[in-house]
Amino acid sequence: MKSEKIAYTGIFAALYAVVGLIPAFPLIGSTSKMSFGEVLKPFNGIFLNPFYGSLATGIGAFILSMIDPSLPFGFAYFIVPTVGTLQAGLLAYKKWKEGAILLGGLILIWYCFDTGRTVWYYPFLHLMALSLIIFTGRKLPELLNTKHLFISLFIISFCATMTTHITGSIFFMSMYTPPVDVFRKAIYIYPVERVIFTILSTGLCYGVFKGGFIDRDRWKLL
Repeated sequence: MKSEKIAYTGIFAALYAVVGLIPAFPLIGSTSKMSFGEVLKPFNGIFLNPFYGSLATGIGAFILSMIDPSLPFGFAYFIVPTVGTLQAGLLAYKKWKEGAILLGGLILIWYCFDTGRTVWYYPFLHLMALSLIIFTGRKLPELLNTKHLFISLFIISFCATMTTHITGSIFFMSMYTPPVDVFRKAIYIYPVERVIFTILSTGLCYGVFKGGFIDRDRWKLL
């Protein structure tokens, strides 16, 4: 089983690197673009586990940063998507408390910056995701095996997507010190982007589950 996990880790890492080359939306305040690799971050965490899923995303993102030097944050880029995958894995594998601590800690880090306190309302969607983890996190793994599969996948994908976003925002704020107006403008745009990525990721995971491509019992999701 362990050898299979390692093999799938390599496959998912390669898939992330390839899909990551497909541009999606311009990155606000930068010349870089977000890619459709965003869709695979929750996917890797849900179908592997917190460890192997994060490893797959981290390796794939690191390879991607070497292929495309224009990506933000340089070689540190791989950290941002890896955190998102970790969140998805934690929520899918009955570790919702750790997931709440992860996202809650990142939100607190945001407010440690002057810009974060100035644009105090910026993480409103992240706070919503944290609330979902706190109030529904315990039931999410169980719902993966019920008729509420889609809802569970949507919540997990949304929380993972928002965890990725706040991580990227913190990196962006600390490494490039952008003007506050960048975040004031982004608040009207990023919710739409993140909801789109959440829907796409949920659809991908749902299709894989319902198509029988992954045996949930074999992967010990529940």
